[in-house]
Amino acid sequence: MDATPPGPRRPHRAPDAGPEHLSGAETDQVLAAMAEAGGALLAGCQERRRRADALDERREALIGATSDLALGALYDPATVRLGLDQRLAHRAAREHEAATCEYVAWWADATVTAWRAARSGERPRRVRLIGAAPECLLADEELASLPAVGAEARHPVGLSARLGTAGPGGRGPDGVPVAVARLAARHGPAVRPGAVTEVKVVDGGWPEDRRRRLWGDAWLTHRVPLLPDAGEVARLTEGLPETARERLLTVAHDVAEALAAACRVDELEETSGPWDPEQIAEHEALDRLADELTARLAAYALGVTACLPAVRAAHGA
Repeated sequence: MDATPPGPRRPHRAPDAGPEHLSGAETDQVLAAMAEAGGALLAGCQERRRRADALDERREALIGATSDLALGALYDPATVRLGLDQRLAHRAAREHEAATCEYVAWWADATVTAWRAARSGERPRRVRLIGAAPECLLADEELASLPAVGAEARHPVGLSARLGTAGPGGRGPDGVPVAVARLAARHGPAVRPGAVTEVKVVDGGWPEDRRRRLWGDAWLTHRVPLLPDAGEVARLTEGLPETARERLLTVAHDVAEALAAACRVDELEETSGPWDPEQIAEHEALDRLADELTARLAAYALGVTACLPAVRAAHGA
């Protein structure tokens, strides 16, 4: 198993018990449990954001009511505490949102895995459903059965390692060049010290390694799993009852719309020079839409889960 990377604590190890392939009923049970936990996380996000926004309003009102002759009121201990509460509330909201993003991405990935298996008339593999689970380590044999890091990601890491120079940042405590470790971390492989100057390139086992390994740039750029594109969605929905087909097409479109908005926001923010009023208005509208990405991804997961029985019935899974 990989050495513990820098961090506050070690994630939990996934339970070893469980069948290699899941039946339809077992899959539905797993996805229902994921939906329940995902709903709780999303509700927690909303509550933390509401608290942060309420503290913003209270502090703004206090500052607005303080005249130039009474600036000392801003240093009243209760007022200072309000400022600290405001900072802590925003930090908690951001961390909760980041954790929920990781969870919802895993959840959506699991539903897509089940969807593809059902469309093929097969049972999904348990290890693939849990492959991107946050806060969990996999057993070595489970990790080995996940899709390997592609050659396009592994090759530059291996090449950089074989050059034999430490490069920027020197070497880490384990003797691995820091630059090589950073390059590996971006794409999912992990690097380990080998004999003399050799460096081994292996498939990383930590949750972030596995997310990058399974989803690549989709996760790195916009914190989403690698979802079926429009062509695959069309194939996956062939032969379904119209109600199920329309629901799947709708949730896929909604995620694609929010993702396109996030891409356009990135383009606008890379624009040099002052923005004109049209760009400002466009950015505000698209930013609101991009903020819905995690919620829309959760709706996607719920939609796929609800339609799985129809997929199985249509394809004999």
